[in-house]
Amino acid sequence: MSSSTLLVVEDEVLVARDIKSRLTRMGYHVVDTASRGAEAVEKALALRPDLILMDINLRDDMDGVEAALKIRSEYDVPVIFCTAYSNEDTLERAKVSDPYGYVLKPFDNRELEINIEIALYKHRMERDLEDTRNRLDATLANISDAVIAAGIDGRIMMMNPAAEDVTGWCEQKARHLNLLDVLQLEPLDAAEPRLDVSQLGSNQLLRKGERIRQYVVQPGGGKCPVEINVNLIPRDNATWMVITFREIAQQLSYEEEIRRTAFYDDVTQLPNRALFMNRLESSLKRRLRGSREQFAVAFVDLDGFSAINEG
Repeated sequence: MSSSTLLVVEDEVLVARDIKSRLTRMGYHVVDTASRGAEAVEKALALRPDLILMDINLRDDMDGVEAALKIRSEYDVPVIFCTAYSNEDTLERAKVSDPYGYVLKPFDNRELEINIEIALYKHRMERDLEDTRNRLDATLANISDAVIAAGIDGRIMMMNPAAEDVTGWCEQKARHLNLLDVLQLEPLDAAEPRLDVSQLGSNQLLRKGERIRQYVVQPGGGKCPVEINVNLIPRDNATWMVITFREIAQQLSYEEEIRRTAFYDDVTQLPNRALFMNRLESSLKRRLRGSREQFAVAFVDLDGFSAINEG
């Protein structure tokens, strides 16, 4: 037996009683009935039913469509219109209130029950989707990683507050612009290639989950170092790009400190043997890859240097 609560709005008392009796036999709980538009609004907001069966022609100046609009502006509840009128004007007016069903009188019990169950299910799914969307929005708003969602054509659909901070763009202005306008990238090292934003959706390296380091160039000219990654998400008949990037200025600072400790002498701050071997190995690998770069290794000996080491 259903535990759903219903409010019946019907200006004919005998018809209202009949509908209530039918609904009760179906297993629904009718919390009350109303015969006027204003009364329907008052009872709906006070009783908060799970669904409203609404007649369109009511006794006072406020008809069922107006009552439904007023109720739904303050309380999210599915409304099914039960009426004897099916002319084009009535249907067009009813559409404005976004009803969950439209049942013509006279109707049989099975028809009414099917409309009610479909409306309740649809409304429940919409509420679940809205809750999920709200939780996702809250998560995106509070994570430290910057996130931009865009169509495969590069048109921006969403960006979170962290992305606003990194790019220097607010979501309101960036939405529906192209990634090329908002996400300006430059390599950290001038010798490295610049990541082509227009090709993010087809970049195989990024699609494997690897992160690429680049500068994000902000509108004012500032640069923010980031690690950037792109994931492709199929959605309906389209594909979305979800671009995530995190600011790495502190990380680069730590890495530079580690590099200096590994490759430079603590006392003299001069390059040490480890740096020499690292550079030599890099040069040899470039030659093996076909590079025409020329280099030489020179051995320099200092007379009497052993005495300094032993001193």
